[in-house]
Amino acid sequence: MTGAPLLLLLSLLSLHTDSVWSRYEGQLDSQPTVFCEFPFTALYKKCIFVDPETRGSWNSTRTYCLEQGGDLIKVDSADFMFYLVRYIHENGYDHVSYWIGGSDEDNEGDFRWTDGTEMKMGTPFWGDSADQIQEPDGGISQNCVFMNKGNHYYFFDYGCRNYAHAICEQVDEERLEDVLPIILDSGVAVRTNFVIMSGGYIREWWWWWWWSSFINTTHSTMTGAPLLLLLSLLSLHKATAECYPPFTAVYHTCIFIDSSVKGTWYSTRNFCQDQGGDLVKVDSGDFMYYLVRYIHDNGHDQHSYWIGGSDEHHEGDFRWTDGTEVKMGTPFWGDSADQIQEPDGGINQNCMEMNHVDHYYFFDVQCDGNLPAICEQTV
Repeated sequence: MTGAPLLLLLSLLSLHTDSVWSRYEGQLDSQPTVFCEFPFTALYKKCIFVDPETRGSWNSTRTYCLEQGGDLIKVDSADFMFYLVRYIHENGYDHVSYWIGGSDEDNEGDFRWTDGTEMKMGTPFWGDSADQIQEPDGGISQNCVFMNKGNHYYFFDYGCRNYAHAICEQVDEERLEDVLPIILDSGVAVRTNFVIMSGGYIREWWWWWWWSSFINTTHSTMTGAPLLLLLSLLSLHKATAECYPPFTAVYHTCIFIDSSVKGTWYSTRNFCQDQGGDLVKVDSGDFMYYLVRYIHDNGHDQHSYWIGGSDEHHEGDFRWTDGTEVKMGTPFWGDSADQIQEPDGGINQNCMEMNHVDHYYFFDVQCDGNLPAICEQTV
């Protein structure tokens, strides 16, 4: 195996290694570049338009988005949600609430995006009111979804005829359908509004360009074991966690929960280290979604849990045990009945937990509490 097939295989090996070390897409803070049309702005793989002036019902603001060449936004990634909320705050758009593209008007309780796909429920997307009952809770009278300024821009269901502002997302489905067959058939890299140019992990357009080139140039010369190896790499281009007992794979991370072992933040960290790990690092909103679902699905939802963040070394500067910065705000941190977002404990509360009363959002608490821990494999 020489020439183009060998170069291609080496490229794939490099990309697969990158995907393993990057751990998951949401961990990457670098912003991919997307090509957006006016009035849309690139934000974390999407083209968005936030209009804090135009206000109306869910249906009227959706019409407004369609007139701009888009639709009400689909926020189906908690990692994207983190950047979206940060964008709202940093650009001074944080004085109003915003309609997004979810509703259950067609079937009560079955919330769907405007493209018909199912909305994810629970943490880290949905908020709660002072009663700490997690949304949605409006029944048949509240069928449309907005990002609620009063609850840190977490999702709430709301009456569709009420007025709010809108976040639009650029869509161009017809162009996407037209371009995709051309790319698959010819191997030509066509640049459209949906092309994403970013390093770190494999992008679909780029991937299909290489795959088509491979088929056109190497199908007659690359067979047997090299071909099988390449096909295996293709199937593994997203990282897969390899876990050792007692750890279990959850979204590319190996975790272990033993609710019977309780202690302080320090003693449970020692316990995790004895298992070959450390207190878990929850630095991706998408990982957080699957972790909370795992807690509920496996009957671990009677406790709060220590996780690997603290600000003991410098008040207000929360760090994971590996020294990296803990992300602040939505969609990670919760609030108490006072609706003030955590962390709010000052010098007396320096260690982090996932709080079961507040739907497993982050809280800062005293480090000498008595809780079980979530461990993450590190070896």
